[in-house]
Amino acid sequence: MAGGADAGEALLRGLTVLVAVCPCALSIALPLARMRAARVAAGLGLGLRDLDAFAALASARSIVFDKTGTLTAGDLRVTALDPVPGVGGAELLALAARAETGIAHPIARAIVAAHGGDAGTGGQRHARGAEATAADGRRIRIGAGPVRGDGRSWLAVTVDGDPAGAIALSDTPAGEAGDVIAALRRRGLTPRIATGDGRDAALALARRIGLDDGAVTAGCSPSGKAGLLGGLAGPVVFVGDGVNDGPALAVADCGISVAGAHSAAAQTAGVVVTEGGLHRVVAAIDLSRRFRSVVRLNLGLALAYNAMIVPAALLGLLEPVGAALAMVASSLSVIANSARIGTAPSPEPAGETGHETGHRSPSGAFVRSGMDG
Repeated sequence: MAGGADAGEALLRGLTVLVAVCPCALSIALPLARMRAARVAAGLGLGLRDLDAFAALASARSIVFDKTGTLTAGDLRVTALDPVPGVGGAELLALAARAETGIAHPIARAIVAAHGGDAGTGGQRHARGAEATAADGRRIRIGAGPVRGDGRSWLAVTVDGDPAGAIALSDTPAGEAGDVIAALRRRGLTPRIATGDGRDAALALARRIGLDDGAVTAGCSPSGKAGLLGGLAGPVVFVGDGVNDGPALAVADCGISVAGAHSAAAQTAGVVVTEGGLHRVVAAIDLSRRFRSVVRLNLGLALAYNAMIVPAALLGLLEPVGAALAMVASSLSVIANSARIGTAPSPEPAGETGHETGHRSPSGAFVRSGMDG
């Protein structure tokens, strides 16, 4: 027998080695941490749909936000009418309302509300506007309007291709947007805005929440938002709420849909904010970093166990009972370490507005679709 050991000793040593090499701690190191992270995330108002995307948050370097409904309250209001000569303000608003009737989108709601109710049988929403047919057969279209330098979003209204006027819409930043931008910078991320809105309105918002003009990309199509991510330092996070944010949410290393997002956006995102405001994005990043730290230590503990116990078993320095106790101790250390993921959520200001202002349908459910800001 090897080393002069008799058959009984060899059998005992072999049994000890079998017990020692049982990869219990190593096999539960990652799954246990993932389960714990998912449970803690649920308590923070977060749903983890893609754990790989969630893990990417820990090392994220760039984060891109949609504008309307994400960085703003999404409670758009018509604040100015500028009809062309021969068209009255009420007529301009009625034309616009006809194109926006029946469409669940902040722009449509704002125009229909300003008009006083629905007009016509309903319009159709396109990627960058809406259109409808008037009672007399004329084609009404709404799209991006002129830049006026006043920080508002202007929409151009045309009838059969002829200008009918422009309509200005205003929105307000989400109450916590500035704090969130500052918090992300403290964590080493570079925040940006990508929006389909005009540059003037986007810059006005950026300046209010502490972003430089260079951090704004305006007039983006859905594919433009997705394309922007490829040129940024990664991993890249995209935060959005609408149907048109889907491509960017899909191609980002981690897509995050905010509370009240359209179902298409939520189904595409890797992390879903189920309740609360933008501070949940910061909470998700903090949780991912704790998750990464715990996983690394879990794997370290499991490997350290194998590095010490297996040689001891091979040298006959342990008996099966000792190896079993060491194996249990190793597993318990991994379990105890995984519990460290659960910490208190990030504090949020008392004035947080979240994403619920002015977004509920008559049934009480959030509805979003169509053109995003």
